[in-house]
Amino acid sequence: MRPQSQAGYRTVLVQLPLGDLTSEQMRALGEIARRFGNGTMRATDDQNVVVPWVAEGAVPAVHAALVDADLANPDVATINDVVSCPGMDYCSLAITRSMGMAERIRHRLETTPMEVAGHASVIVTASIGIAGIDVGTSDAVLSPAALIDRADRALYQAKHLGRNRIEMWDAGGSEPRPVEREH
Repeated sequence: MRPQSQAGYRTVLVQLPLGDLTSEQMRALGEIARRFGNGTMRATDDQNVVVPWVAEGAVPAVHAALVDADLANPDVATINDVVSCPGMDYCSLAITRSMGMAERIRHRLETTPMEVAGHASVIVTASIGIAGIDVGTSDAVLSPAALIDRADRALYQAKHLGRNRIEMWDAGGSEPRPVEREH
């Protein structure tokens, strides 16, 4: 939850792993928005939901309702909040089922403690470089090697800028750019 610019109100951020929720969870979110907000919700670009206009005094009740709906995940806007293209599930141009792959990666990072001999668990981080092809432009004639080179350059940019970063090759530019996320 984050403060709104209007005094006394909070905006509730609800993580939807990979943008998915059940019909029961959808109904619960609607009820939360009606009871505690102004009756509206917004889908975010990172596949989550925002419930605005929640009075600060209602925050504990909203949290309890999110717990009841199995939507009280504290990992919203963290490395465990994975955003995924649907891949072959919804896109005829895709070559993989990226939603399932992203879920497996998210689950593995979330649930696998990394033990180091003689030490406590360590936190695993990931730096990721992304590149794609825009079939409506000159990108459509890129060789696989050129595409991999773009992804590598984005990966090195992510490593250079710090851990737990995702950098995407900007098809309109000559350098990678950070993947923007709503916080």
